[in-house]
Amino acid sequence: MTTRRTPRQLERTLTQNLKHIRDHRRTQFGVGPGWFPLLGRLDHKLTQLAGTPEMYTYSQIKQKMGGLRCYTHISPDLPKEVRDQMDDAVTAAEKQSYETCEECSAPGVRRNPRGWVSTLCDECDAAREARRRRGQK
Repeated sequence: MTTRRTPRQLERTLTQNLKHIRDHRRTQFGVGPGWFPLLGRLDHKLTQLAGTPEMYTYSQIKQKMGGLRCYTHISPDLPKEVRDQMDDAVTAAEKQSYETCEECSAPGVRRNPRGWVSTLCDECDAAREARRRRGQK
């Protein structure tokens, strides 16, 4: 059985690997901590392909319809083949998010309680439902 990481541990993953995302003034950022490792892997891949994080920026990272959305600007100075590989890496991460719990990184499925689509594992879905019943967020 895998040990579940706490939100604080997941936040450390983001802080260590994606500091330049949060430091960039224009980046809009809004996803659950369960996707931080996924974003870390994506960012590592983009940096490998581009050679440096200065060759791309994120304009927005968000959750939409239960999936990750990463809007990036990739420098036109990079060869088209590299830009295409970077686009493919973003698409792969977005696809993987549909199978990854937004809260804890465990395997998850898309759920649609009361019209808001989220990707959650059974445990996080049950916790969210319990909070809703108690009138909490």
